[in-house]
Amino acid sequence: MKENKITTMQAEYLLAFCNNIGPVFFFSIVLPIFRPEIHIFLFIGMYIIPFLYGIILRYTVYKKAFENTKKIRIPKEKENKSFSSAFTDAINQAVSSVLFLGACMIFFNMLRFLPVKFFSDNIILQTFFCWLLEINGAITATAKIYSDGLAFPALFMIPLMQIGGLSCIMQTMGILSNCDCNILKHFLHKCIQALFWLFLMLSVLFIFPE
Repeated sequence: MKENKITTMQAEYLLAFCNNIGPVFFFSIVLPIFRPEIHIFLFIGMYIIPFLYGIILRYTVYKKAFENTKKIRIPKEKENKSFSSAFTDAINQAVSSVLFLGACMIFFNMLRFLPVKFFSDNIILQTFFCWLLEINGAITATAKIYSDGLAFPALFMIPLMQIGGLSCIMQTMGILSNCDCNILKHFLHKCIQALFWLFLMLSVLFIFPE
């Protein structure tokens, strides 16, 4: 967007379904928690549902965003930068982004003590509120309740990974702070995809009762 290569509406479209957890983290950390029979359903929820959702949006809600680009060329301002200047800017932006993302993760992960304190006798509520805060701590808590035989609440809460908690929301807001993208639309799209994933997990619980 900063280089005027795409419009705001196109950026919102891509953000609606592309901002997902990386496959390395998903396959190495999340999938091993659960029994192999349901791995395919978790994969569908994490990646296939957003992919199909993106296709639907492309030809419905965001159809006009791509029709306009066929008729209108986005003007691009030419800016001559030396290699050293461009390299320095890229490094500074990368370091700034990494520090910001790390700070969000650390801050919200530190808040995990709040659910433990207020719901000390209910591990399910502890896990649920962990999902609302930060995803890494939530996955650890989910692994614990799943290993304790609480498969239903574990699978019921796993779709919240599509949203990512307050940590991911704040990270996204920080990255988009200089853009015109609507963060509320992004959050709404994530909630809709999480809802589809929830329906999928409910069907899994009927197919593979634990």
